[in-house]
Amino acid sequence: MPSPHAALHLVAALSDEEALDEAARRFPGSVPLRIRSGASPELARIVEAVGAADGATIVAALDADVAAEHVASRLERLLDGAAPRLTVLSVLSLGELEAQLSGYGSVPSELVVDRLEAADIVQLADARDARPNGRAMAVARALAPTARFGDEPLRIAHRGRPAPAWSQLAASGRGSEWFATDLRALHLSDPRPFHPERLMTALTERFVGEHVGRIAAARGVARVATRPGELVEFSGLGDALHLGLLRAGEEAPSGHELVVLGWGLRPAALEAALLDAVLSPAELLAGPEQWRSFPDRLPLTTRSER
Repeated sequence: MPSPHAALHLVAALSDEEALDEAARRFPGSVPLRIRSGASPELARIVEAVGAADGATIVAALDADVAAEHVASRLERLLDGAAPRLTVLSVLSLGELEAQLSGYGSVPSELVVDRLEAADIVQLADARDARPNGRAMAVARALAPTARFGDEPLRIAHRGRPAPAWSQLAASGRGSEWFATDLRALHLSDPRPFHPERLMTALTERFVGEHVGRIAAARGVARVATRPGELVEFSGLGDALHLGLLRAGEEAPSGHELVVLGWGLRPAALEAALLDAVLSPAELLAGPEQWRSFPDRLPLTTRSER
């Protein structure tokens, strides 16, 4: 049985080397475990190590293609209520965030979003050179509202695993929320599934600055009529919107729940773009058999069971 006094620290970054380097810096002399993609055996070994730790600290570095939030949640399930203090430390740079917002990021935007949403602590590698109240920092704090930013002691950082900030806003009933630098979050929802082709048109032709304002980030999930039993997950920064596939659970929405972050957003234009893409009354009445015949060119990737 895992020791309730043990501590498990997950170190995540935008590259494998950064994660290993930060683990070595924080825990000199330790040899961090490594979590790779498709890491079910590695997670089992971590659970065994925690059980044998007797109050010691276990450190694991995540490879860059491993989703930190997914791994943290899965480890807590594997530890089955006897979890130690589990902390996620994410290493990022404001320079990369600024590049992402300008459309010139060097890594997939959904990776940056995952690192922020999963973090108990966000370690900014270039914090001394960055503007503390700039737009990039405002977006980071909006995506990681409960995280501590800086070289904080890991022992004080554990926050549990709250729902991502976007889903908290969606569940709050508030239509929007304001952050620093006039950054605004808009909640957009509808109970009807999307038509895949019209959704593609909305995202490529209407979700652009000249129509809806400057988008900083988009997060959420949606049903698409051609994909029963699955959810499309929206995740991205700036203009780089990633669409992934998730299994739909019992509490999944019947339509879409999206949160868009940005500056100078035009709520009516955003809502109209999405509502024009949902199924019409006639299409809803036609039913799932007819929906399967809809053309579907959405560039979707399936989240791996990591």
